[in-house]
Amino acid sequence: MNQACRVAVVVGALVGAVLAAVPARAQNLLPNPGFELGNSLFASDYSFSGGGNCCEGQYTVRNNGDTFNGAFVNPPPSSAGSELMMVCNGSTLPNVRVWYATIAVEPGRTYNLNARGCTAVAGGPAILQWQIDGVLIGSSVALPTATRVWVDVPSTWTAPAGVTSAVVALRNLNTSTFPNDFYVDDLSMVVVCRADFDGDGFVDFFDFAAFTECFAGGPCPPGTNADFDGDGFVDFFDFDAFVAAFEAGC
Repeated sequence: MNQACRVAVVVGALVGAVLAAVPARAQNLLPNPGFELGNSLFASDYSFSGGGNCCEGQYTVRNNGDTFNGAFVNPPPSSAGSELMMVCNGSTLPNVRVWYATIAVEPGRTYNLNARGCTAVAGGPAILQWQIDGVLIGSSVALPTATRVWVDVPSTWTAPAGVTSAVVALRNLNTSTFPNDFYVDDLSMVVVCRADFDGDGFVDFFDFAAFTECFAGGPCPPGTNADFDGDGFVDFFDFDAFVAAFEAGC
C-alpha cells in the first residue's frame, strides 16, 4: 500500500473517533494554583499574616490587598472567576522563595510554567522568576511599575534523566524595601503536549485538522512542522507518530 493510501485508511478510521472525542486540557500539576483554597497546599519563605502587614517578607491570601496594607491598590481579577490571590510585601533578603511546592515529574518530559503577577504599590516593581531545585530557570519578568495590570511570568523546563520530583518555586529578585509589593495568582505547570498541535491548550479535532493540513503541504501553526518524529523527513511515519500522540492525549 503506498503512502497516500495508508494515510487515507488511517484518516478514515479515526475521523469518527476524533469528531466524537471530548476536548482534553493538559492537567495543571501545581496545588491550589489560584489560591481559592486559601493558605494551603503550598509553602513560602515569607511569613504568613492572617491580619495586617507589619513588615517586609510577609504575605497573606485574600481577595483585596488594602485590607492587608492600606497602601496597596486593589487589582482587577487575574482571570475570569478568580477571587483569592497571594498578597505580598517583598522580602529584603536574597534567595527567598515567594511560593514553592514539591511536584512529581517524569524524566525527559518538558513542562510549561506560568504565573500571573501584578504590582500593588506603584514604583519599583517585583522581579519574578521561576526556580527548580534551587536553580533559576528561564528569564525574569519585571512587573509593571503601574498598579492594576496583570502580566504573565512564563518559563519552560525539562526534567533531567532520573528526576521524579522537583521543588518548584517562584522567586522575587527585587530585594529593595520600597516599593516592592505585589500580587501573585494563577500559577500553572503543565506537560508540553505535542498532540496539542495548534497550541490552544486542548487536544481536539482542531489539532488533528491542523496537522493534516501541515502534513499535506499547507500552512503549519507557528513553531511546528510536519516532521513530527524529527528524523529529517516528512513521510508516513510522521503521520503515524502524530496519530499515536493524539490517541494518547496529554
